[in-house]
Amino acid sequence: MELFALGAIILYIAATYYCIKALTVKQQPSIRTIFILGAGATLCHLFWMGFDIVTTAGINLSIINVAALISLLISMTMTLSINKFKILPLLPIVYGFSIVVIAISYLLPTIYISNLSHNTPLVVHIVVILLAYAAFIVASLLALQMAYLDYQLKNKRPIAMHPALPSLMTIEKQLIRLLSVGLALLSIAILTSFIFFEDAFTHTQMHKTVLSILAWLFYSVLLWGHFKQGWRSNKIAFGTLFGSILLSLAYFGSRFVKEIILN
Repeated sequence: MELFALGAIILYIAATYYCIKALTVKQQPSIRTIFILGAGATLCHLFWMGFDIVTTAGINLSIINVAALISLLISMTMTLSINKFKILPLLPIVYGFSIVVIAISYLLPTIYISNLSHNTPLVVHIVVILLAYAAFIVASLLALQMAYLDYQLKNKRPIAMHPALPSLMTIEKQLIRLLSVGLALLSIAILTSFIFFEDAFTHTQMHKTVLSILAWLFYSVLLWGHFKQGWRSNKIAFGTLFGSILLSLAYFGSRFVKEIILN
């Protein structure tokens, strides 16, 4: 089990090194090595999570494990997208985050056992909300890339023309698609919480439900503004980042207090 964690960290570090190296040269970078290293790292990450989450007592969905699971989903998505999209500048951030959460999960293990064997609606809800959150985080990474590229172009920096960087229009198109997918998944997650769970507005779940609804409303307005009012570039970028902060507070806020501070 420990070998998978160590292997994931080593391969993520190697992939990050080749990403940074590729970004320091002016010619079109070769991404085959980065893809192989990234794929190997995510495979080790997957096996590590399988051993760490599935226990004899139940499913260990501690806050650290959930963060590691989300980082796995994001790393997989970004690695599989290397050949199709110009996301090379984002990979060091994605892989770096995976390295950190795997290391924390290994060095500071936490336990939050959930028995999901006979609760199919809860399993569906958890899977959908994780996919929605991962979609919004990837969208936030694209938003950061878009804001950075817009700044470089406005200041006429040579790096804005690097072959590893996409055009602003391409980033925006990908960002809007991800926001649309994330909003659809978040809608399903909120709907299933109302249908299958009676504690959505109890004292312990109130803040999570309210913040999730606020994030849903915010993303809905953001997409409406883009399609109906022509909102572009930085307005969409910073709006995406703010929405992701709301969602992060919705899920990780209370879990952090209960598992880390009060534990």
